[in-house]
Amino acid sequence: MSPANEERDAEVSQVEDKIETREIVQRAKEMLMQERGLDEPAAFEIIQQSAMRGRTRMRDIAQQILKGEFVG
Repeated sequence: MSPANEERDAEVSQVEDKIETREIVQRAKEMLMQERGLDEPAAFEIIQQSAMRGRTRMRDIAQQILKGEFVG
């Protein structure tokens, strides 16, 4: 495979990962909104602040929420 193709494949993979992360975070926000009666900005802030406090990715917090493992 040529270097140009490898670079393109890496970029495609990064874009796919970002899209998947956004979808996971969106589902987690929806779950928080439904379970806690929050609006979208408040649900996003919970995910964002929890990620910052735990020094982890928002995607990881969102996955915890979706699995029912989040205690924030």
